[in-house]
Amino acid sequence: MFPTRAVAFSLTVVAASVAATACSSSSSMTGTTADTTVDHVTLSATIAALAPGQQITLTASALNRSDSTLTRTVQWLSSTPAVATVTQGGVVTAVAVGSTTITASVGGHSALAAITVATTGGGTTHVFADLAAGYDYTTCGRTTDGSSWCWGHNIAGQIGDGTTFNHSVPTLVSGGLTFAEIETGPNDSCARTAAGVAYCWGNLVGDGTSNNKLVPTAVTGGLSFMQLTVGLGHDCGLTTAGIAYCWGDNLNGSLGNNAEYYAPTAVNGGLVFVDLSSLSDYACGRTSAGAMLCWGANLGNLGDGTQLNRSVPTAVSGGFSFAHMATSFAHTCAATAAGATYCWGSIGSMGELGNGATTTSQLTPTLVSGGHAFTQLALGTHHSCALTASGAAFCWGDNTFGQLGDGTTTARLTPTPVSGGLSFVKLVAGHLHTCGLTAAGTAYCWGDNVYGEIGDATVTNRTVPTAVH
Repeated sequence: MFPTRAVAFSLTVVAASVAATACSSSSSMTGTTADTTVDHVTLSATIAALAPGQQITLTASALNRSDSTLTRTVQWLSSTPAVATVTQGGVVTAVAVGSTTITASVGGHSALAAITVATTGGGTTHVFADLAAGYDYTTCGRTTDGSSWCWGHNIAGQIGDGTTFNHSVPTLVSGGLTFAEIETGPNDSCARTAAGVAYCWGNLVGDGTSNNKLVPTAVTGGLSFMQLTVGLGHDCGLTTAGIAYCWGDNLNGSLGNNAEYYAPTAVNGGLVFVDLSSLSDYACGRTSAGAMLCWGANLGNLGDGTQLNRSVPTAVSGGFSFAHMATSFAHTCAATAAGATYCWGSIGSMGELGNGATTTSQLTPTLVSGGHAFTQLALGTHHSCALTASGAAFCWGDNTFGQLGDGTTTARLTPTPVSGGLSFVKLVAGHLHTCGLTAAGTAYCWGDNVYGEIGDATVTNRTVPTAVH
């Protein structure tokens, strides 16, 4: 599924997901005729921080006393057009630094959105200590001072700024917390403090409920985590004792414990892991001996020689000892200590397994072509990327949106160098984009940019590494 970009047009009020509500009486609306059937007006959000040139689209709904949506025409107004303008389609464009109020009026009632325009996050290049991307169009980064920033898709509040606005530049996660790790996924993001306390925001955040949270919310249970991973409808964490806990939907057995829980629950088997990975509706763990065990949905990505879903950890075939691993939508890759890289799973159509083929799924680990020694792996939905010990980045698989970073949109069946000659210390991959972090803390992203996940204040796809603002 690929989203459609919003365009400005004359807006008629329709049903919308409501983030906040504001009302005023008809007496406050000069020149507006009261519509007695309208009781109140809602907006998709009431606050937003933008960089100059950035756009967002507000959605309004007119409701009666029974909260039924009415078909009415909205009138939009910016109190300070020199700061930000608004079209009659609700498209807000940031013009210059300052603050303005956007008013949506229907039949004598109104809702307000406070817009702040600042250069922070838009014109300033951040120095990051870590990056994260997941099976979605969202990217996050942690700066050297521990503050966290996210950008891109925000439909469930996974950016953590208290809104559901998309952002095309790094946007500060609310709460003032200092984190040692940050991860993001399809509908939520999670982070942990240096003391191991986990916080999540977005959907299914591990607080014992299934409610969305738009700002960091403590994961219940009092556990101390040393690693977090964010999957599709679920999250997992690895405690300092090496015990894996998961929470959220148990789609296809992705929690590894035969049930659905909205608070951390131990994965079955009593296994001790040193690493966890989950991007979609399955997860994998790696032991200190290098053995890999996976659970959840299985299109061959569990590597056990079958396509049977597994609700408990199941050993990957082959008896390999792996030092690095990464998961994706339907394929998995892992590298030995010597750097030999194997991939398996997939529907086999995009070349993401890296073995030169496009038509055959592999149900057990299959060697990636090229003879490269890789020390780090990052997987998107249908593409794969890896780093060598010198920091050289290679990618292969689907390249429809430039996510391989080689300056083209041509699919590659074997590892292909990323353009630009940059040396990276970390790679992360999202649904259709990829990002790398240099030793100097500069983040670069490439690929799809429909929601601003590249972080360069545009929604233009990039086929080569592009600096994040």
